Amino acid sequence: MPFAGFGQVKSETAANKELLHLTEALKSEYKILRAAAERKDTEVMAHSYGNLGALYLKIAKQPSENFHPGDSVSSDQKININKAIDNLNNSISSGEVTGDISLMKKSYKALSAAQNLAGNVAGALDSYRKMISLKLNSKKALKIEQKQLAYKYGKREDSLITGKQVVEKHLENKTIELNEKQNLLEKTNHTLLVTERDKELQAANLKLQQSQLDYQKSQLDLAKINLQLQKNELDQKNRDIDQKNRERYFYILGILSLLAISILAYRTIINQKKFNRALVKEKKRSEDLLLNILPAEVAEELKEKGYADAKQFFDVTVLFTDFVSFTSAAELMLPHELVGELHICFKAFDEISGKYQIEKIKTIGDSYMAVSGLPVPNAGHANNIVAAAIEIRNFMQQRKRELGNKTFGIRIGINSGNVVAGIVGARKFSYDIWGDTVNIASRIEQNSEEGKINISETTYQLIKNTYKCIHRGKIEAKNKGSIDMYYLENGI
Repeated sequence: MPFAGFGQVKSETAANKELLHLTEALKSEYKILRAAAERKDTEVMAHSYGNLGALYLKIAKQPSENFHPGDSVSSDQKININKAIDNLNNSISSGEVTGDISLMKKSYKALSAAQNLAGNVAGALDSYRKMISLKLNSKKALKIEQKQLAYKYGKREDSLITGKQVVEKHLENKTIELNEKQNLLEKTNHTLLVTERDKELQAANLKLQQSQLDYQKSQLDLAKINLQLQKNELDQKNRDIDQKNRERYFYILGILSLLAISILAYRTIINQKKFNRALVKEKKRSEDLLLNILPAEVAEELKEKGYADAKQFFDVTVLFTDFVSFTSAAELMLPHELVGELHICFKAFDEISGKYQIEKIKTIGDSYMAVSGLPVPNAGHANNIVAAAIEIRNFMQQRKRELGNKTFGIRIGINSGNVVAGIVGARKFSYDIWGDTVNIASRIEQNSEEGKINISETTYQLIKNTYKCIHRGKIEAKNKGSIDMYYLENGI
């Protein structure tokens, strides 16, 4: 019978059933690993790598005639052994981060078996010695356990921060809801006020109409008086005086009605102008906020289309910085002093980046990431990044001279190449970049030193005619192999 990821098997032997079971276990473990990687759960990733390594080791021990090519398992036993070794090494590396001694012991033991199966006897003995060292070396075990406590405390602190952000967001939403209700109440009151004024105006019109009817009646009365004029001239004169008084009253009443209508119209115009000014001000505030989050070109595309397409850029330069003495400096500061110093440093980095037409992408803890050459292509992207890196390094060195241990040392890494850039997120936009160029830039920074600017071969070829550099040779970078690296000369 056929099973997932493999070719047709003619007979369902016990060995085939075992291989099927191991293959299904591999698929499940890869799902767990991907989910842990998405939420950046190093502890779960460490255990998942260990499980994958153990599974590949079991598969590699199967008889060669039972191997069938598939999605997860190769027909080449050496490839399965190498996959076991790679996953076990990843488990040990992640275990060192989380401080999980038990996991590291198991992974070293399995790694020794895999290396022995591969014919690497020296490597197998070395891995076995490391496992024994973790059992016998109490100082080393204590140091790793301290890492485990620090990792768990960090996760707990991240959870508290996330909870605080949720509460703050809830309060913000409640405040917005109350403001909307207040605005609705004000509009309702305004509508009621306008309605009341309309009623007053209608009453005035009714009075005016009544006055007009009275006037017509008086005209009829005047005609009758004219017919009786000869009988009583004195009464006629009195009626003439009364008529003039009524006309004067009607005239005044008409003027007052027109004045009331004019005042109402004037107030309506003033209120409309105030509303328009507030609307323009709010629109500008929203646009300024969007420009603080996204590059101008991307923000404009987002306003026009409602979304922004991801794009590939073929000639950019990526910069990473990291504070070297961050932990020791943080221990000497109060929380508000630490945050204040980070703010001063990153604000200065932002100003320097803006000076050289560089887009800041994000800060990650005490790291700073920026790129030149997007979203608008720039032929001088590498020179701009290097010039900015020199100013950033000089700024931090000057601050170190002034504040001593109250600030941080810095190391910088730069790489050039191709990236993909786009917007992620729905409620909170984030403009980010991806690609091997970004990963190598991070490794270049990790292999730098305090006060040094470390650049890759690709960046060196772009700036070698402008800046003097010192070739460091090929340096081993984690998961990237050997990479040619150069230090920018000090003072240049």
